[in-house]
Amino acid sequence: MPITTLNYDPTTSEGQAISRLFRASKSIEDSNGEWNGADIVVLVGDFFIRLGIDIDRGDYQVDPVPPQSVSPDADTDTVAELLAANEEFTTNGYPTGNEGFFYAEPDNDRFADYTLLTFPTAPAARVRAALSVLRAAGYTAAEQAPTTPEAARRTVRIDAGVLRAPPG
Repeated sequence: MPITTLNYDPTTSEGQAISRLFRASKSIEDSNGEWNGADIVVLVGDFFIRLGIDIDRGDYQVDPVPPQSVSPDADTDTVAELLAANEEFTTNGYPTGNEGFFYAEPDNDRFADYTLLTFPTAPAARVRAALSVLRAAGYTAAEQAPTTPEAARRTVRIDAGVLRAPPG
């Protein structure tokens, strides 16, 4: 049996979909082995559509839990309670290596109303998980939070109804 480097299971329905996408990509490959970008864009768009993803809607539609129709307030207590209700996240303590620890700070701008969530020990993947939880609570994703470059991937700004997501 050949050794495989695949990082997915081709026997599952999801794995079969990935395999079909790859085969379709190879079928439109140029004779020199390159892929035409325009053809690939059409192919990937069709792939998403066949999966039931509306390519004209936001990325929230692929979150595990769809967002609520009405956003909660953006005050510090509400945001912290919503996120801490998920077992992956906590506001208690700051144990070493706890990637789920976060703290919420109110805005310091008298002309704006927002809360900043900071994840001091979280990798980008954990912050993306927090974004998913907050989207499910009803906030919508928008642009990058205005933070320092050092903290850009670990800080999330939440305005009333809007979640300003960090890059990556």
